[in-house]
Amino acid sequence: MINYIFLILASFLFSMQFLFHKKFLEENGESMDTALKFTVWTSICSFLILLIQNKFHIAFSWFSFGISVAYVAVTVTSS
Repeated sequence: MINYIFLILASFLFSMQFLFHKKFLEENGESMDTALKFTVWTSICSFLILLIQNKFHIAFSWFSFGISVAYVAVTVTSS
């Protein structure tokens, strides 16, 4: 039962991301500068949330570095 609750919550939050992105574009226009600004602010918020969730412990691994490089490549190309 709890898995269904998490699934519904994840779907709701995912749809909220689209609504916030649409509102951001309405207020700031659609340009490369705006897309990068949105990506930076989204990344900062995600970093802070994950830092708190991880109890302020930062660790490095080559796997996470590779994943982050791939994520940056996909994000910049799709923006």
